[in-house]
Formats: sequence, structure tokens, C-alpha cells
Amino acid sequence: MQLNAQAGVLFAENLSGVRAIIDGNGIAITITGLLIVFAALAAISLFIAALPRLLSALGPYLPEIESHHDLPSGKGAATKSSRDDDIDPRLVAAIGWAVHATRQSDR
Repeated sequence: MQLNAQAGVLFAENLSGVRAIIDGNGIAITITGLLIVFAALAAISLFIAALPRLLSALGPYLPEIESHHDLPSGKGAATKSSRDDDIDPRLVAAIGWAVHATRQSDR
């Protein structure tokens, strides 16, 4: 290994194999990299483990998500959706089933 004193740059010339790894601080760099990756994966794992508790704690403050896949529930759900101008999703499902059954019988 040659040290360029003017530029302060370390050159690894004519070295190969284990000697190059040792002279280039390869072991320390490897251990540092492994520790960084381990710490990052541990942090991600802890975050995923704590996520259900975090979401249940934040639940009252987060808005409810409405999806077009949700069927209305409760009294009057069979005849009306949550808004008066919406089409009943059960009617849409029935029409979709009828179209599907018709196409299947044509085969």
C-alpha cells in the first residue's frame, strides 16, 4: 500500500486477496456495514411490531375510509345506500352476476 502524501489519498496497488482487505480496513468497513444494516432492519421490525398499537391509538383522530366495496349496513341498507343519489351496490352486484351468468352460459 502506498500513501500519497501530497494528496492524502491511499492507494492499494499491487495488493490482492486477504492482505488487501486487511490493509484497506475491509474488516472494519464490513462490520460497520453489517451493524448499520442490522440496526436499520431492527428499527423497521420494531416499527412494524408497534404499528397496530400506534394505529389503534391514532384511530380516533384519523378519518374513516370509505370504499366503493363497502356495503351499507344497518336499517334500510337493502334499499338505499348512504347517499340518495347513489345506486344500491347490491343491485350492481346482482346485475354483474346476471351478466356473468349469461356469458358463462353462452360458452
